Order: sequence, then C-alpha cells, then structure tokens
Amino acid sequence: MIGKSYFLVSLLQVGLSQEWKGHTPREVTAQDGLCVQIPCHYSYPSHLANQRRDGVWFNTEEEIPWAPLAFHSKDRKHELPRFRHRTRLSGDLKDGDCSLIINDITREDAGPYFFRIEFDSGPSHNYYPATRLHVSDFTDKPRITPAEIIEGKRVDISCTFDTTCNGTAPVLTWDTPTDVPGSVSNTVTQHGVTLTYTTVLSLTLSPKHHRQNLTCRVRYPSVTSERTLVLTVQYAPRNLSITSLDMINASWINIIEGNSTVIICSVESFPASNLTWRHLSVPMNRTSSNNELWLVIPHVTPRDTGDYECVAENEHGSVEGSITITVEHAPRNLSITSLDMINASWINIIEGNSTVIICSVESFPASNLTWRHLSVPMNRTSSNNELWLVIPHVTPRDTGDYECVAENEHGSVEGSITITVEHGPRNLSMTSLDIINTSWINIIEGNPTVIICSVESFPASNLTWRHLNVTMNRTSSNNELWLTIPHVTSRGTGDYECAAENEHGAVEGSITIIVEYATRNLSITSLDMINASWINIIEGNSTVIICSVESFPASNLTWRHLNVTMNRTSSNNELPLVIPHITSRDAGDYVCVAENEHGAVEGSITIIVEHLPQEAVVSISRSSGGITEGSNITLTCSSESVPPISHYTWFRIEGNTSTQLNTRSRTLSFNPVTRENDASFYCTVRNPLGNSTSNITHLDVQYKPEISRESECSRKSEGVTCICVANSNPPGDLTWHLPRANISDNQTHGRLVSWWVRDGHLVIGSLILTGPQDEEEVTASCSVRNPHGEAMFKVYLWVKDRDFSEWTVGLLMAGIILCAFVDGILIFMYVKKRKAATEERDSEASDIALSPSPLTVKNQGKQNRLLTDPRNTTRDTNGEGDTPAPPGHSEDAVGGSAGHGNTDKHDNLLYANIIFMKPPSGDGTVSREEDTEYAQIRFQQN
Repeated sequence: MIGKSYFLVSLLQVGLSQEWKGHTPREVTAQDGLCVQIPCHYSYPSHLANQRRDGVWFNTEEEIPWAPLAFHSKDRKHELPRFRHRTRLSGDLKDGDCSLIINDITREDAGPYFFRIEFDSGPSHNYYPATRLHVSDFTDKPRITPAEIIEGKRVDISCTFDTTCNGTAPVLTWDTPTDVPGSVSNTVTQHGVTLTYTTVLSLTLSPKHHRQNLTCRVRYPSVTSERTLVLTVQYAPRNLSITSLDMINASWINIIEGNSTVIICSVESFPASNLTWRHLSVPMNRTSSNNELWLVIPHVTPRDTGDYECVAENEHGSVEGSITITVEHAPRNLSITSLDMINASWINIIEGNSTVIICSVESFPASNLTWRHLSVPMNRTSSNNELWLVIPHVTPRDTGDYECVAENEHGSVEGSITITVEHGPRNLSMTSLDIINTSWINIIEGNPTVIICSVESFPASNLTWRHLNVTMNRTSSNNELWLTIPHVTSRGTGDYECAAENEHGAVEGSITIIVEYATRNLSITSLDMINASWINIIEGNSTVIICSVESFPASNLTWRHLNVTMNRTSSNNELPLVIPHITSRDAGDYVCVAENEHGAVEGSITIIVEHLPQEAVVSISRSSGGITEGSNITLTCSSESVPPISHYTWFRIEGNTSTQLNTRSRTLSFNPVTRENDASFYCTVRNPLGNSTSNITHLDVQYKPEISRESECSRKSEGVTCICVANSNPPGDLTWHLPRANISDNQTHGRLVSWWVRDGHLVIGSLILTGPQDEEEVTASCSVRNPHGEAMFKVYLWVKDRDFSEWTVGLLMAGIILCAFVDGILIFMYVKKRKAATEERDSEASDIALSPSPLTVKNQGKQNRLLTDPRNTTRDTNGEGDTPAPPGHSEDAVGGSAGHGNTDKHDNLLYANIIFMKPPSGDGTVSREEDTEYAQIRFQQN
C-alpha cells in the first residue's frame, strides 16, 4: 500500500514538475573569514501559494539519509553545530527568495549546497543542481584615498572597504604615528548588493611625520588585511646647513692658496627647494627642485676670499645661510740652530756641560711646535713659530736624536739634530744564551758556548777577555767583544774577566762558568709492584708510587693520569703519589715527567683495578623493523669486568617463574625465532670477585595474521551473521569486502552491519545481514592485514525465491543427502590421515574440521543456500592472493601458525551447502527432532 502511494505521489510530482523551478548558480566563491550569499529563487505549483512552508539547505550533493543540514527555517536545532548561529535566509520564502547567507566562512564550509522546500500539507521538493561553494584565501584589502598634507593644517584621510554580504560587519581601524592625535568617523553605505564601509581619519601633521607610515586595517573575527600609506608632508625649507672638507667651524673656511675646495649647501623641505650660491651678491651656481647644491672652486686665489651666501626656497617659504673663505698654508722652512753646532746635523757635548737648541718655522696660522727625544715629548708650545730646548746638565742619557715637529691644521713638517755625549766606559755587562744570572753560567758538558762583553762609552773602548790571567781575545774602538768556546771541558771551568778602556777611563767585570747535565735514570717504584710496568690493585685498597730521577740542577717532577696533572713538585728529584682509595676510575697509565732547563725525561706505570662485574646489559641483534617470526635473533650479555667474566648464565621468565637455560655462552641465539620465544630473558655474569645481573629484555615476536578456528557464519531468523577472528602481532586491521563497498570501521552499509575490536593479539569482526534476503547473490569476505601479511575468510550467500514441485524438492534433498554422505566419508579419511602427522607435532599445529549443525528438511516452495569459503591467505602486503586448493593439500589452515607450516603449499577451500526450508520460530537452537533454518560452519587448523 505504501509503495502504491509513493508511486502516485511520484506521478503527481512528474505532472507538476514544470512548476517546480529553482535558480541557483553552479559555483560560488567566498574568501576565508568573510560571509557569502548563495543566490536562490524558486517557484512551485500555484495551488500551494497560501500554504505554510519551511526552507532547508543541505550541505551535500543530493539528499541522502542523515544528510548534513546547513539551515532549517523551522527548527534550528537540526542544523549541524558548526552552522548554528552562522546561517540565515536573506529574503522571504513567500516571495520565492531562498538565498542563503553564511557568516564567518571557514575552509570547512567548502562543498555542495542545495535547497529544499517543505509544505505543511503538501509535497516537498529538492532544487538541483547543487551549488558548490569554494573558499579562497582572504585577499581583499582596504583602499586609502590620499590627500594633500601640509604641515600644521588639518587633513581628512579616507579608508574604504567593499563587501557584497551583509553578514558579520568588518571593523576598520587606523595605525598612526604615536604622537599624532586625531579623530575617526565611520559610515556604511549600500549600492545594490555592495556594502561600503568607510572610516575617515582627521589629523594634523608636522615635518617629522614625513615618510612615516599610516595603516588602515580591516578585521574580521578570524582574518585581517591592511593597506599602508607613506605620508608626504609638505613644508617650507628649514635646517639649512653648509659643509666642506676644509671647514673649521660653521661660519668660515681657511683654504691653502692654489688648492681647490667644495662647499655644499643642503636643506630640508618638501617639495624640494630651488638653491642658489651667491658671492659678493653675484649668483655663482643654481639648481631647481633639489635640496642640495655644490659650489666647486677649482683653484683658490686671493680674489676668492669673502662671504658666500646660499638661498633655498619653495612654494611654502625660503631660508638662507652664509660662510667665509680665507687662504692659509702649512708650516715650511723649518730650521734648527745652536751655539755648540759643528754642522747642520749633530753636536758633540762633553758630559756635565749645558746646551740650547732652537727650532723655528714659517706658517699661517701659527704652528704648534714640539721637541722630542727618543720619541718622548720634552718641550711644547702652541700657536708660535719658534721653540727653545735648554739642557742645563748634559749626561749620557741625553745622547741621541732630537726631533722638532711643527704642525697646524693644514699640515706639518719636522727636522732633527743629533747630540753625542763623550764619557768614559760604564755599564759593562756580560751575557750568554746559557746565562742564569750576571755572575755565572751553567753549561752542559761537551756543549759549546758564547759569552759577550759589552760596554757604554764614547768614543768606543778597547775590550779584552782574560781567563786565569791569560788574554784570550781583544778588540779596539768597539764597545762589544764575543768570546767563543766551541767545546766546554773541565779545564774551561772558572772565572772569565772582561776589561774596557778609552781616553776618559776604564772598567772591568767577570763571570763564572760551571758544568751541568740534564735529567737521567728516572725510576718508578711501589710496594705493590709486580714488575716494572704495571700494578694490580683490588678496588678500595690504597697505594703509593714513587718517581725518582738524577739531574743537576734538581728537576721539576709531575705525575699525570689521563693527561690530567695529579701531583707536582719543583727543584726536587723525588715525588711520591698517594692514592688512598682505589676505584675503577683510577685505572690506566700514570706518567711521571722530570724536567730542568737542560732537558726532560718521562716514565710510566699502569695501574689495573680489579673489581666486581659492572651492571650487565642484554642487547638484541635485530633489524629496525622489530623481531619477526622466522628471523634469526641473538641476545648478547655484556659487562665490564676485571678480571674478565668467567661464567655466563641465562634465564627465561614465564609468568612469575624464572627458569635457568642450559647454556653458558655469552650469546643466546634463536635460529629462527618463533612466537613461542615471546618471553622475557636476563643473564648473570661472574668473575672471581663476584657477580652481576642484567636488565630484563622482552622478545616481542611479530607474525602475520592467521584466521582462527573460531571464525564462523550462522543463519538465524533475524539474518545471517559471520564472525571473523584473526591472531597476529601486531594486531591487524580488519576489512569486510562487499560487492559495492569495503568496510573497515564500525558502520552500517544498507542491511549489512559491521563492527570489529582488538583484544591483545586478536582482532574480532562481525558482519550481520539483516532483513529479508531478496538478492540473487551476496558475497562477503573478511581480510586481516598487518605489516607482515594478510589472511582472508570468504563467504558466499545465495537466496532465491522460486516455486519448486515436490519432485524437484525431493530430488534436490536426495542429492544433498548423498553429497553430505560422500563429504563425510572424505572428511573422516582426511582427518584420520592427518591425525597421525598431528600427534608428532602436537605443540605446533591443530586440526581443521568442517562441523555442520544437524539439519532436517521439509518440502517447501522456498530454497535457501549458504556457502562458506574460509581462506587463510598468508602473503606479503604487496603480493597476490593464492589460488585455493582442495582439502588435504595445504599445511596452512585457519588459525594455524605461519611460522610452523609449509608456506609454499596452497590454502584449503571448504564447501558447505545448506537448504533452509522455512523461517525459524525458536531461538536458533539446532536439533534433530525439529525443523530448523540454522547452520554453523567452524574452521579448525590441521
């Protein structure tokens, strides 16, 4: 009855379809953060004009169950939460205006929209095609209308922003220079569908705001944009300045005669000023619309002396300034004179006498004069072209060059004279590369040496070296004499005298030579010493090691460990090192270094610290992808120990029980590893001083999915239910494959309902086919996949509505009974044959069996057939499925262990044909005494 009514309504709608018309654009584009209006106008049959109506906008391509609502004029609570309070109609539904406004557009709002009209006592109609909304970036910017800005005058600057939607209003704000007060007025105007928001900023600006930024910003709840205006403030010339490289101050310049000069006039103004240079009221240079003007005088003459004026002017005013040029020159013709002068370059003065030297120069302006001796200023005067230097009592320290320097701002000049002071020998000194002090020298036996005698005197002295009153070397008129001893022997020990003399006096001195030798015969001793190179010490004990050496002079001794200084002494040929409490950090080489000024020597000893084994660590050799069943895994037990580890012991933890393994190797290998090895392991190590236990390491063995024997399909009155159970590590992802869709989540697809959960390494899924089965064929399969492979469980369901005669039903029943009898014999023989092989590997595999529930059959005109095809396809994720093989030809059954069976054999394919004669009336329980429409198929692994 309902179907016929629906058909009549459909015919009525077809008949009136020419009056149901809608006008909406195919596409609308909105900017992110703004609002959008989807224009919509609709028509409908005229007899519905006075009926109450409701408008609905859907956020989808076409009407589907539970389609998302963007707007509902009657009950807003049906709208999606994200549309609530953001959507409305811009017109009146009675006028045929169904335009939709969406405020605060986001990227999530993009997609199709279509309109539906619903009359209270009449039909409803959907208007297609849908309008697709596109959301783009927010790119609209405000417009700033520039205005002429003159300093001190108030100016109005406008900023406008246009939008075609009267949703959430934008907020217009100004960013102005911080010290500018102003007022703002805002207006909104509308021209057609365009809304214009205007803000006017009134302010007064000064020249300091020239080229500063003025920004107008448009702000919506989630987006903003802005436009910036660079201010151009017009003002009269100001801050005129005149500069030059030759400038002395701000009002005049002194220029050396014959040189060139450049004077620069610059000013601040906008627009740029016209500049003019004038000299003696005569224009010399001019430029227009430029705030800088250079005046070049290539060759200065006396005629160029005088005032130079610069005038700057624009339409807002003028300003001027001036500078004076005068001619100058650097110092020249410097001369030095003295009453004691012999010639123009030097003077000889006897020690104790006095002298005066005079420096004079020509310059304008007057120069600053300075006398210097040995680069040290002695006398100075400023703005004076003559300077006297008086030395009242001449001493040998006054010997040397005397420079006179004259300088002014244009240049400088200098001259010099040399004063030499005559005196007898003094400050006699003896030096050598081997010298320690002024009275003696230590020399290594067999080495050469050179000793040097030097003296101060003028004129130069005669020098003589003597040893044991015997003259060894002599020179005349020279203040330095070298004595070379090529090979020092014991006869060379003693005092060496040097004598110096000239016409003003004599002086002598002596030095002593002694023989030395470098460090040698370094030795290291200890009470704990086993031999000369190393010591074994138990951790916690103390030790003392002593370093001794032979040398003269006595050596500096240093103990170092790991390049770190531990103990040091100077001028001592023995150094003990005390370690009060030995730890493992004290192990290693200890170096003793002995050195004096002639050489160095070093020796070393090794301390070995015996200690308990350090904390043992178990490491796993594996790839980055984890531990996969069938791969080779090795556990390694490691620990630092002195003396070395003598015994390794391995333990396996199962539950609360720890079991010792029968191995003493440092490594524990699993070749290959299986899921039975998924357990925790640790090791203990031992040396003569004690033992240590490692951390607990767990082997997480991963393997591909396998369909469990608990997977089954059953038929009851409410429908067909298939259960898919798979075991894997990590637990896999379960997918039901249907003729028109794949389901990998808890959801409903038509009359098919699916769900799945994980429980440890198991994933359990259910697929339920509910309601009447009027399709000719329904096919479903369950696949479980993890990174190591995939397993599949497949089901075929046939349901046909046909009338059969009693003879047809009888023959069909006889055929089914005969097939069941033959299948039973084959399965019995197969199970018996496999049982013997199963007993030999009971811990590695389990049986596979097909166990149909008891069936009774009655003749009826309806035939239902259920075919279940379990398939455990274990393959790599990128591989292809295997072709099913007949029973008895595969070692990989549902629920089996992929790590134990032969993966090269084909999968089993099991069949079950069940006839359902009538709908069940009970709870689905199967028995031989009553009719049933229920069958259960279980799959178990051989």
